Amino acid sequence: TPPAGRKENPLMNRSRFPSRFQKKISLVLLLTAAFELYACGGGSSGDGGSPPPPPTSQTIRLGFDPPSTYTDGSPITDFAGYILCYGPAQGTYTDCIDVGNVSTYTITLPMETWYFSAKAYTLAGTESGYSNELPVTP
Repeated sequence: TPPAGRKENPLMNRSRFPSRFQKKISLVLLLTAAFELYACGGGSSGDGGSPPPPPTSQTIRLGFDPPSTYTDGSPITDFAGYILCYGPAQGTYTDCIDVGNVSTYTITLPMETWYFSAKAYTLAGTESGYSNELPVTP
């Protein structure tokens, strides 16, 4: 069950193995973001015409710092990847994407504030809880 205010997501509830076989991943992700702004439509010709339209989308590049241990201190030797979750409100994730084992991931979204969190998972099916939340404001 997700923490209060977080939307339940079927992707996050998959159970690969019975819980008695799972260890918990100690996950503190370093989510970082850089973004670019994009506008649709024509630009100004520089002749004193109308200004270009405001940006309508942003490309956000997120960075991940992989976990190395389970909560019991034993090393993670079969880290498999991340599930990135995001939404337009703090603590409410409307979409989740399995991005795999990457150090960065780029996503293009409409121009508004987005809140990101991630889960890590292993080849054995162990999933962490949500990471720290990262707000990205254009």
